[in-house]
Amino acid sequence: MKEGTWSDSNYISDNAYYHGALEVAAQGAIPKVSYTISVNDLSSKPEYKYYELDIADSTFVEDIGMFGVNPSTGLPNHLKVLVSETTDDLDDNSKNSIKI
Repeated sequence: MKEGTWSDSNYISDNAYYHGALEVAAQGAIPKVSYTISVNDLSSKPEYKYYELDIADSTFVEDIGMFGVNPSTGLPNHLKVLVSETTDDLDDNSKNSIKI
């Protein structure tokens, strides 16, 4: 659990300040998690040339245990994430991975 204070002078009403604080609290409620995902590099094939992921690219991750399922659609909720690390094995392409 982390405790702290938040202030922002850009809000002119108490109600707007309260809702801004709720947004900050909601962002802080998501635990810091990293995923290391094994990937196959298909970018050498012309039909997959736009699927290459590099550091700072954004993608989405679905984790039903952490983000749950949308009750109205039944589909898993997903979170937009950034690629923070890539590992390329030049000898064995099946050992490539990304960290998000």
